[in-house]
Amino acid sequence: HRSIFHRQRSSKMEAVQSNKDFYVIVKTVYPTTYGCHRGRTWSDAEMIARSEVEVLDEKYPTFDEAVEEARILRDDNEEWFSGYEDELPENSDDLPPYDSADFENYDNDDEVLIRVVKESEIMKEMAEDEEFLQHAREKSHLESVQKSETVRLQLLDGGSRVFYSLRHKDFMIPAQFEFDESKEEDFTMPPNASNIPTLFYKVTDKRTGQIISCYEEKEYGSCNLLKLLTACTAVEELYLRSFGIQTILGVDFVEALAVKAPHLGQNLRILSLSGLMLEPSALALLGQ
Repeated sequence: HRSIFHRQRSSKMEAVQSNKDFYVIVKTVYPTTYGCHRGRTWSDAEMIARSEVEVLDEKYPTFDEAVEEARILRDDNEEWFSGYEDELPENSDDLPPYDSADFENYDNDDEVLIRVVKESEIMKEMAEDEEFLQHAREKSHLESVQKSETVRLQLLDGGSRVFYSLRHKDFMIPAQFEFDESKEEDFTMPPNASNIPTLFYKVTDKRTGQIISCYEEKEYGSCNLLKLLTACTAVEELYLRSFGIQTILGVDFVEALAVKAPHLGQNLRILSLSGLMLEPSALALLGQ
């Protein structure tokens, strides 16, 4: 177990022998496995993440001076250490670390640990814990991603499948052609449109309830999208997104697709819609 709590009983002789930098007092509040956490087992990463580590500002040239102040800090924290000296074994040297868990109060949700360490040691320790925590987060994120059926298929397919996700942005694999109306003002038809197998298009919705229509006279017309889908005769995967809320895919737009882009009904294997609403009649047309 590599967390700070399994290093707390380190040799005090080593601390006394080295006088290359100052001593500091470190106060840590950490969760228990009893109290409201009864039955809980913390992983190393969870213990580090849920612990509050405070390095006090004062620095001490000797171990003994730091210990004296650590005892004062312990005695001032009566909520955690009331009667601590009475619990010490006979002839005890009364040296830190001081751990409130020694009282075995199993109603506590948290415990307090007071240590005296070299400043360089605690800085190194905290940096290692942060690095460990970062790796643990990345591992946890990867494990979460791999539970996704889409990502599982990606792995099986060597990561060649198009993948869009709001949750797993680091693992997204873009379509061969992408156009985002919210970022690009001028649309240019790709010269290889007839050979594009995967397509991503994001419309800009200026207000709630806008309609994607094929008519220029409509308040909002996405004729560029219709022209693109007409030209992309080999498209097999289509990913449509909306920048706004409740963008409506108009029936007239779907009707125009049926006439101008009949290849969609023959070639399209994947149709992914996000932020778009379909009227029942439009949905029926898409299914034909």
